[in-house]
Amino acid sequence: MTSSTPSTPSTSPLSHIPPEILSARPYLLSIDRTNRGMGRYELTSFFADPSSLPNFVSDVCAHFAAKLPVDAIVGLDALGFPLAGAMALRLGVGCVLARKRGKLALPKEEIAATDGIRDYSVERAGVKGLEIRKDLLRTGMRVIVV
Repeated sequence: MTSSTPSTPSTSPLSHIPPEILSARPYLLSIDRTNRGMGRYELTSFFADPSSLPNFVSDVCAHFAAKLPVDAIVGLDALGFPLAGAMALRLGVGCVLARKRGKLALPKEEIAATDGIRDYSVERAGVKGLEIRKDLLRTGMRVIVV
């Protein structure tokens, strides 16, 4: 084993994933799973790999499309935006962006807001809100949130 070889399977963050899944979905290897005290994975390497995003989107869209029709993809600010856009394009549906509170340039009466979303990371701990244009979602719509 050379110094540039990744972790051994027993200590790898991917050791719980069967080898046949990893070989069928190599984009899983592009995600930086080293924990740097942030409590989450670092995804910029995933987005930088030209085959990761389209292959991931194909897999996820095929999974959901086989189960039920989807009316829109909702992307959460900010890493959900590129995934939502790519998925919406693939499925031929709209892409709705859920922005952090205070970022939409609209009057309050045109905004649907959420309260009480707890941030998952320690350095940003607290309760945050998301906002969506009211006219973009309707009762009964089937959406995937990413």
